[in-house]
Amino acid sequence: MIVEASTLVEVQMKISIVAGSHRQESECGRVARYIEAVLQRIGADRTCLLSLSGNPLPLWNEGVWEDDPQWAALWNPIAAEPAGSDRFVIIAPEWSGMVPAGLKNFFLLCGTDLLTHKPGMIVAVSASMGGAYTIVELRASSYKNTRLCYIPDHVIVRSVGRMLKGDQPADEHDASLRARIEYSLGLLLQCAKALRAVRASDAIDLKRFPCGMQPAQPVPAALRRAIRPTSQSPSGRGSAQIRILYHRACAARRRNRGAA
Repeated sequence: MIVEASTLVEVQMKISIVAGSHRQESECGRVARYIEAVLQRIGADRTCLLSLSGNPLPLWNEGVWEDDPQWAALWNPIAAEPAGSDRFVIIAPEWSGMVPAGLKNFFLLCGTDLLTHKPGMIVAVSASMGGAYTIVELRASSYKNTRLCYIPDHVIVRSVGRMLKGDQPADEHDASLRARIEYSLGLLLQCAKALRAVRASDAIDLKRFPCGMQPAQPVPAALRRAIRPTSQSPSGRGSAQIRILYHRACAARRRNRGAA
């Protein structure tokens, strides 16, 4: 059954704003507060600002998969916010041409269900004229298994130190940026209505297709046996052995498919 958007009962929707900088007093946090105010002005039902300032989340480890009670106590209260949100604004600074590690760690912790088929908008922040690498990295590597659906529009806040301060624009560039932010946020609100119909349909099957690219496939037995000694191999010979066995296993699978 596919649910038509027009048949859905209008309900309040919440938007989460993720400020991805680790710094205690960051420009990302200030931009996030500005965006939250714009969203409230243009009609967003509810907003939530999630700041990664001060690194509140440890780096991901296997305990997340094993229902470690320490992870449950730490992550579950935070996860409740994105789980109840219908759209996201992801704000990220460009540090040395990269997205901060804490923000990528946040996406790892989100797994495959919290952000699935919900629209997101990227806002990159740069102290100078950067920001493009942040956009490219997030579009390339943060959506596959989370299934966060970035809208085509994004915003780059360049020379952030003089932008979005006060009620009046500092210059024509600041005025243009403010107008673009409001326009793109309006699109994000509309995309949330459309994707709600997708989530309400029976088209999504995360049990059969848990990964964003292809169904889960078993690792060849020879490769599994080779992985264990690698962590104990200071010379790196184990890594070379894995590559050789991996290519042999792939070749054998291709031959088997051809024989079938």
